[in-house]
Amino acid sequence: MLDVGHERPESVLPGATLAQLRDRLADPVAYFLGDSFESVLFPTQGTEYYGFPPSKSYIFTGTPPQFRWRVEGFAPLASFARGGLAEAWTAGVYPFNDAELADFPFTYADIAPYYDRVAQRIGISGEVDDLARFMPVHQHLLPPLDLDEHSSLILRTYAERRASLNRRLGCYIGRSRIATISRDREGRQACSYLGRCLWGCPSDSLYTPSITLAECRRHDRFRYVSGVYVRYFRTNAHRRITAVVVDTGPGKASEDVPVDTLALGAGTLSSCKIFLESVFRETGQLVTLHGRWTTSRS
Repeated sequence: MLDVGHERPESVLPGATLAQLRDRLADPVAYFLGDSFESVLFPTQGTEYYGFPPSKSYIFTGTPPQFRWRVEGFAPLASFARGGLAEAWTAGVYPFNDAELADFPFTYADIAPYYDRVAQRIGISGEVDDLARFMPVHQHLLPPLDLDEHSSLILRTYAERRASLNRRLGCYIGRSRIATISRDREGRQACSYLGRCLWGCPSDSLYTPSITLAECRRHDRFRYVSGVYVRYFRTNAHRRITAVVVDTGPGKASEDVPVDTLALGAGTLSSCKIFLESVFRETGQLVTLHGRWTTSRS
């Protein structure tokens, strides 16, 4: 596996709750808000609706100079961290239903076995409740996490008035499904309610892709190479991919890494860039992707 792979910093005081960090850290302001208060978003700032703490800055910084873009109408977000953008996610996992898949060439039933497999692999907690009518229920659900007092009150009140809320308002309430384990499993600890999800779960209760990467690295036949930027792939006369071209650092010549089979998993933008640049270098064609249509010009 070839990766730029900026690494997550070590968790500080891994057994401390969010409140305890405030009391025990020598400089809690720097930890929570940043040396320059970069994690504070003001009401007039319209680019983001919430900020990330300094402990997650490695996910969004360190973009290689080779990764450039020009866009209209949207703001691209990319990460070159070990594990990618999902290192910053908040673990919500909701299967697509048939209505949401209407424009795709498959139905929920076609992909249901893979939802089951993913749930078994990463650990998802939840419950079969009134939201099942909107979110299909897959196998291997762990028991839901404990509710706080506020959420318990909402769910209790909903249960008492369910029929009326369903009928008059079309209102349905249930438990979230999240990739956070409620039981110890495979070296990961069950959620201990430290309140540090956004700062980075110190016990890996909340799933991130770097957990799977760590599992892969324990296999003898898996090799992980960080600090390299994949630019494009080469093909032979039979249009078989034979190598990928990588940059290993500023001022260094590009290198060819031989491959037998190539799987691109660099995220939507980077994977497209690698593919399209490879096509251009081989054929001289500039391929444009437009929804369902692909056009090319020399």
